[in-house]
Amino acid sequence: TGGGSTGGPSLIQFVQDAQVSEGDCNFVTSLDSPQLANPITTGDVLVAAVTYGSYPSLGSAIQTTVFDDFGNTFTQVDDYYDVPLAQGLRDFYVVVGPAGPNDGFHVSFSPEANCVGLYVAEYAGADPVAPIAAHGNGEDADAGPGTDVLSLALAAPAAPALFWAFGYDSAVGQQPFGFVAGTGFTPRGPPEGVWAWGNGTFEGRPEEQQVADAGALLATWSVGTESTFILEGFVLGLPDAGP
Repeated sequence: TGGGSTGGPSLIQFVQDAQVSEGDCNFVTSLDSPQLANPITTGDVLVAAVTYGSYPSLGSAIQTTVFDDFGNTFTQVDDYYDVPLAQGLRDFYVVVGPAGPNDGFHVSFSPEANCVGLYVAEYAGADPVAPIAAHGNGEDADAGPGTDVLSLALAAPAAPALFWAFGYDSAVGQQPFGFVAGTGFTPRGPPEGVWAWGNGTFEGRPEEQQVADAGALLATWSVGTESTFILEGFVLGLPDAGP
């Protein structure tokens, strides 16, 4: 959906992903994901989304650090904090240096945070020097009853590229819902969504779209419930071919 067209050969490819949440919304200082099924590869890009709750007095002052078992430390891209709900979403990336099998991922919080979740995905083929070509975030606070379409607008400065986006229900655990990926997008993670809370609801949906032409892009999710949603994403570019 949006001004950039899609299709053609896939040049930046999804490899694998992992996710974990603290299902009872207890306050914790760290969270560890299951190990990936396959070895990670040097030069690939790992992207991550982290949700965190905090005491209202702290807001978005909580520090988060994301890293893996091989010592790859992620760089934060965006942070959006919903003040009334005291819940935030951050996205990260790292170009894989040390690599190998049985990689697991970790996020630490300082001070402690609650209702926390971590999602990580590996992509092959992106620029290993400067993979993030564009990024942005926002919030849809007016999602009402019935089916709502949420959106996040970005622009691809060059193509081919890959548009990765994450939609998150910041009213964690208040009602069951399901994100449906927008037209032209491929959802990732389990079919029901990522980050299960104690009442059986799932609160997040990563999705991606191959981008064939530079220009305006629009990430969309269809949602069948009433809540407040945080949206974040970025464009992964190809290596620079040089002059």
